[in-house]
Amino acid sequence: MLSSNIDLNPLTENTGKRPADPGVAVWFSWDGLQVCIPVDRYETPAANLQAIHHIIEARRVELRHGTLALVRATFTGFQALPSPKGKHWREILDLADVPAVSRTHIDTAYKALSRDRHPDRGGSTEAMAELNNARDTALREIGS
Repeated sequence: MLSSNIDLNPLTENTGKRPADPGVAVWFSWDGLQVCIPVDRYETPAANLQAIHHIIEARRVELRHGTLALVRATFTGFQALPSPKGKHWREILDLADVPAVSRTHIDTAYKALSRDRHPDRGGSTEAMAELNNARDTALREIGS
């Protein structure tokens, strides 16, 4: 399975703009192992997809010239990682019940919460760092 932010729907207007996140990930099952190869190093989805092609081709070369155990060990490194622990940005910004979050929602929540969480106002460095990270993650996710 291939995953990216490319709109392949021919009915939508294609503006020719690059997606905000050009990363591409390929998931597949190999020898009973669930594998994910994500690449977001390059500026276009096509370049990232080609990098995945080269990664898979390198594993094929290992298989031809090495052993099955060697290839299995390299694919083990590509296993999908569990979700990171901790709160989601919606929970940190108290926006869990807002169905369509906008930049205005994020900015308003950030300003209100930073009044209490800022170290100069009785909060802590850790609480403010968590709030800053939540704001930055939220803005990236909504594309602002």
